[in-house]
Amino acid sequence: MKEFDIAIIGAGASGLAAATRAADRGAGVCLIEKASVGGVYLRDGFYVLRMLLNSLGIPRRYAPALEEELGISAAGCINVPAALRKVREGINALVEKRCKSLDARGVALISGIGEIVNPLKILVKSPEGGEQVISTKKIILAMGATPKALPAMPYDGKTVISSDDLLRLPDLPSQILIVGVGGFACEIAVLLNKLGCRVFVCSEEPRIVQGQDPDITSALEEELKKQKVKLLLNKSIVSIYKDVEKVNVTLDGGVKFSVNLIVVAGVRKPDSGMLLAGGGPGIRTGEQGDIWANEKMETTLSGVYAVGSVTGGRHSAILVEEEARVAVANALGKDKSLDKDKVPTIIYSDPELASVGCFASEAHFKGYRAV
Repeated sequence: MKEFDIAIIGAGASGLAAATRAADRGAGVCLIEKASVGGVYLRDGFYVLRMLLNSLGIPRRYAPALEEELGISAAGCINVPAALRKVREGINALVEKRCKSLDARGVALISGIGEIVNPLKILVKSPEGGEQVISTKKIILAMGATPKALPAMPYDGKTVISSDDLLRLPDLPSQILIVGVGGFACEIAVLLNKLGCRVFVCSEEPRIVQGQDPDITSALEEELKKQKVKLLLNKSIVSIYKDVEKVNVTLDGGVKFSVNLIVVAGVRKPDSGMLLAGGGPGIRTGEQGDIWANEKMETTLSGVYAVGSVTGGRHSAILVEEEARVAVANALGKDKSLDKDKVPTIIYSDPELASVGCFASEAHFKGYRAV
């Protein structure tokens, strides 16, 4: 039986962050992944979007080497099919680079589905059908989340897709409807608009970004409108009708238009089902399968921590890094807590939106006097 200081289930953004941090602090680490290293963050989401925005000449100072790694230089306009193809090639190179980095740090990468037997043991079922038991002192859950289809719009891979599948398309259609709001939806809207698509954004929510300063949100909405992104907020979809080439959409209030593709953004379900099916003794979850974790990132099972979107919601790269830092520190015997007010929120739209701290309306409830 193999023994480790920390065993991490899931090799997406949160799992990679936790594995890297734990290994850098001298811990014996294993990383269990059922599919491929990188998850949505690397293969289909954050990194890909930033790289494409870079190629369109929008600066992204947080990762200056990314363009060079992927072999795409900044340009005013690009050949979209060629760019998408280059992205897919580049992502494979990035995944290989991450794997080599883990290996150099001594992280054991184990392929298979991890199931918790107890806080000290994990049963790993390999794709080939074999099984092995991992012995560990602490466990970090980082399985991420998977797209969840809307009841009225099941994914068909052609006219209705999740945001995870958007950049796997060989080419982009001329008119696209994004269903959903939030930072990720904003980033997708900006990206598609820069790539020459006519973009519609629809949601029952009244604002393009929830939980942000109203004045900044209003400014962002105005800028998106100036860029010809059509915002259809505070509206629900009444019906969609698919014909040979287009999808005819009707919203409440009698708004009608046609698009070639519908992309559902931000609707996700925590990928905890397989883990909990194996027992997961003492791990409590919410109605959607989101694993409950406190400010120390510890679950209701002592010695087991959870980070990333498996705890519910879409997590930014910055928040993931901070959650991983806290979870690893506590798993190694420290006493750290996550303070989300000190974690910046950044939306890589055009213009970018960033904030940190709490809002004036929230300050009183947290013991502060707002000025």
